[in-house]
Amino acid sequence: MANWSRLRFLFVLGLCLALFLTIALPDVVSWRDVREVRSDVLAVYTASAKAGEEVIIYRAESEDWQGQAGHVKEKFEELIRIARNEGLMDEGALPIRAGVGQYWIVGGAAEAKLNVIVFAKRVLRHDGIYLDTTITHEFSHLLTKKEGDMGDGHGTEWQRICDALLADSGISGGCPKYIEWKSFFW
Repeated sequence: MANWSRLRFLFVLGLCLALFLTIALPDVVSWRDVREVRSDVLAVYTASAKAGEEVIIYRAESEDWQGQAGHVKEKFEELIRIARNEGLMDEGALPIRAGVGQYWIVGGAAEAKLNVIVFAKRVLRHDGIYLDTTITHEFSHLLTKKEGDMGDGHGTEWQRICDALLADSGISGGCPKYIEWKSFFW
């Protein structure tokens, strides 16, 4: 009889734990990210710009950039040139202000109205195609100003622009709507 009670208790405890992990924990983490992204966007938006400057790297000397600030700026400048050549550039998307934050879920966030992009610090640990795809992904949001049939800025126009920018940058495979979690674990 005691074993049956113990099994029932463990079963109920397991269900409660599963419910907590699938419902409560992701909400706590994602709300934390939302608050931090908003805070970081406002901080980056206040970065001063020199006349004619198209890309502003907020606190470029900070260790948070992990030595990638120069690469990120060069990639944005390349994307601006490509977008202009392809007739995709909305000059209202300039200047671009980029910064770094520490997030659990998102790899980056674009605030199209303010022309601000904030990258998760963990994403900057990578170079090459992964980082360049993330930069292109977020830059495409500035060009489409959050349009989307998915309600999250990843609509058909965003996909078309992001795919075109990646292809013109020499990256094949299309633009992912959601950046993989790979950088969370590595």
